[in-house]
Amino acid sequence: MKNRKGETVARLILEAENRGQAVHKAELWFWQKFKGSLGQAADALTVNDPCGEVRYGPKFNCGSRGNRYLTPAVLERVLAEARGELVKDERESRWHHPRASVRRVKRRRDFGKFVLPNIKVMRNGTLYYRVVTSPQWVKNGRMLQKRKQQDIRLQARNFGDALAEIKTLGLHLEHAKAAKRNVKRRSLALLERRIRKLQVENPALA
Repeated sequence: MKNRKGETVARLILEAENRGQAVHKAELWFWQKFKGSLGQAADALTVNDPCGEVRYGPKFNCGSRGNRYLTPAVLERVLAEARGELVKDERESRWHHPRASVRRVKRRRDFGKFVLPNIKVMRNGTLYYRVVTSPQWVKNGRMLQKRKQQDIRLQARNFGDALAEIKTLGLHLEHAKAAKRNVKRRSLALLERRIRKLQVENPALA
């Protein structure tokens, strides 16, 4: 723990199952003991990484609690592993939105992947159902209105539950109302058949 002059003012030995839990305990201790007198935790608090849990990879999350408050040595190692994809986060912290230890140079966007008709899976496993909100209109070869689509987030975490949620919310009816010629290609009956086939081939995914 360092003050605004960079001087070490306190040390704390923690026991936790992983670094994320250790960081949480350190945050609680920091605010209870200093009550904001040392400023933001990101400016004063560091938590070491004795088990080498902080490693850069495809699923590295800068905002994850387990990747915060890095010591200078760990920070240097992570930046080297990232090979230019991360930099030290030196932005000004806000009271309720403290900065992380590192940030991405370029924002990594997740566009998801369509694995079933109208159902998109994101990298974190979240499912979205795509519906057409406005149909496309063309007259005499001239575009009068472009098709508009919307991805609706589902609470379901597997395809079987997703199908039940789509039926309950009536999302397929809203889609059919606006989709016009795309209804057959994206019908609920087709989706049901594809899910049943997937459940037979790979039950864990369905």
